[in-house]
Amino acid sequence: MISAISPYEEKSRAKIILSSTPFKPNGLMYRIEQEKDSKYKKLKLDYTYGFGTIYDVKEIERKKLDPEFKREYCCMYEGKIGNIFSPTLIDKAIANFEQVKDIPIVHEALHIVGIDPAFGSSKFGIVLTEHLKSPDIVRVLFAEEYEKAVPDDMINLLYDFHRKYYPNIRFYCDGANAGFIRQLRVTFGENPDYDYKSINPDTDEIIPVAFSVEHKQMLSHLYMMINDNYLAISPKHEKLIISLRTAVAKEYTLDKQATSYDDLLDAQR
Repeated sequence: MISAISPYEEKSRAKIILSSTPFKPNGLMYRIEQEKDSKYKKLKLDYTYGFGTIYDVKEIERKKLDPEFKREYCCMYEGKIGNIFSPTLIDKAIANFEQVKDIPIVHEALHIVGIDPAFGSSKFGIVLTEHLKSPDIVRVLFAEEYEKAVPDDMINLLYDFHRKYYPNIRFYCDGANAGFIRQLRVTFGENPDYDYKSINPDTDEIIPVAFSVEHKQMLSHLYMMINDNYLAISPKHEKLIISLRTAVAKEYTLDKQATSYDDLLDAQR
């Protein structure tokens, strides 16, 4: 789009003005906003600039109850509301974190790392959770995705988790990236020549997942966890929260084009 517009700047000495409400992360406006040496002057005008003038105070208070308020009025890239996890359910998961935010890390608890390995154009997603016993809840400790990830950097990060939580930690990784799994198993001192039938979660730390086969079941299971009030997510994990809010699926097959931070959601489920 920009390549089609830019030539008119020279042809007619025009000024290019782009105006938009934020949509999905990594869209056109998002990319321009992130450019360090951009030729554009960037203005972010949230609702506070028109508070009491073009926006009625009472109307804004009412709009704050809408799930799309942050996107439409606060310049936040959240995409459209999805059809899997309702805003109410996600808000409950965030509220659950208030119950457990002051509980120190429990090293004896089971820790699970979900890994969506990707290199190149896709992003590498990692989510670390901890299963607390009192209250009986799973809280998210870490959630991040990395663009143009370097395999050795990801191995080092995962090995840090291993050292911190061993032996009460398991790594569930998309089995499609067999090369990365073999590298991970070598680093962790496990047999790289594995097959799915020989994997035992009681003894193996690195567990390949047949994502192409089990993706629907995993998304369904994640929905049930959130629906049953069994997940706690800190508000600081904004990308993960946005991925849940924008998740779109048909018969539990995720539409990755419509879902923001879909690699992070894959790691979560």
